[in-house]
Amino acid sequence: MARILCLNPGQDVGGAEVYLANVARHLAARHTLHLLAHPSTDIVEYFQRELPDIPLETSPMAYSGLPRLLAKTRHLIRQHRIELVHINGRRQIVLAPFLKLYEPQIKLTATFHSSYFNQDESLLKALSLWLLHLAPLHFCDRIIAVSQKVYQERQWQLVPKRKLRLIKNGIDVERFSFSEPARLQMRQEIRQRYGLNEALVIGEVGRLVRGKGQHILLEAAARLRRSGYELKVLLVGDGPSRTELENLCRKLQIDAQVIFTGQQPDTRPFLAAMDIFVLPSLNEGLPLSLLEAMAMKLPVIATRSGGISELLDDGKTGLLAPVDDVNALTLRLTELLKNAALQQQLARDAQAHVRAQFDQRQMLALHDRVFDEVLKNLTL
Repeated sequence: MARILCLNPGQDVGGAEVYLANVARHLAARHTLHLLAHPSTDIVEYFQRELPDIPLETSPMAYSGLPRLLAKTRHLIRQHRIELVHINGRRQIVLAPFLKLYEPQIKLTATFHSSYFNQDESLLKALSLWLLHLAPLHFCDRIIAVSQKVYQERQWQLVPKRKLRLIKNGIDVERFSFSEPARLQMRQEIRQRYGLNEALVIGEVGRLVRGKGQHILLEAAARLRRSGYELKVLLVGDGPSRTELENLCRKLQIDAQVIFTGQQPDTRPFLAAMDIFVLPSLNEGLPLSLLEAMAMKLPVIATRSGGISELLDDGKTGLLAPVDDVNALTLRLTELLKNAALQQQLARDAQAHVRAQFDQRQMLALHDRVFDEVLKNLTL
């Protein structure tokens, strides 16, 4: 049994936080865990709900507050005699050399969830971050990448292969498996609550941020309506882009057809209410929301962002579209809407693929192996 501190830099709840909750819950069966996270209300409430037995401390995670965060981290290391610090995301990887300098006995691991180079950020910003993190990440004992693309980027940063581990995301597939009557009941409850009734519903689950591409989905939905499709859009989640997206709905004259549900502790009923799941992301690693939609037996359309192409086989387990291309997304949606047989085939094969290849038990077993390697003081 080891004493582990998990550091979560995220400032709102997204896939990285769900990943950490799943991993931490598993590790807590064998180790003593502590959690350090950003003090936003959403983050604190999420981890208190998902990890009630793991002590939670908070500290601002902005780069401007790094000295304070470093002091807080060192205090927790000494107070709880921490042996391993796990950094969940790239942002606070800059702490690594300082932790190794002041607390040389500490083992460091980190999980990288997304690519630096994507259409969500300017090339200059991406290159600046890539260079900023170049030296610090070499102080980690192990680095976990959630997709092949993320893994390759770490190789470009000359991280030794012996320190890198590719562990693709997984989900609790049984949690997203329902009998048809149970699924139908959830579907009816959500549709009645939001006035969806028998409408055709396309939707997305995720943080409301530009990188998730909700603005592209709304543009495509407006075009489909102008082409005669009567549909509703269900956006599950919250975030800093909500006001901007609501304004876009009014501009596109589809505000009556778009439902913003806010953050939901359980997304499964909302997935059950959808007919098609769309993820037009500009920046992804290997998205849990997409895995969950596939496990719920939904036909899915997503962009070729990050590790999505590693997950979806175009035309078999889902449909792929270019990143940031409203025309292409609209065409793919039209293709799917016109073909009920294709919808059924994609949904069936997607569910089978996730159950076979992305079961969370496989992912967690690989994480056990990584932490065991580090804690056994392997020579690097």
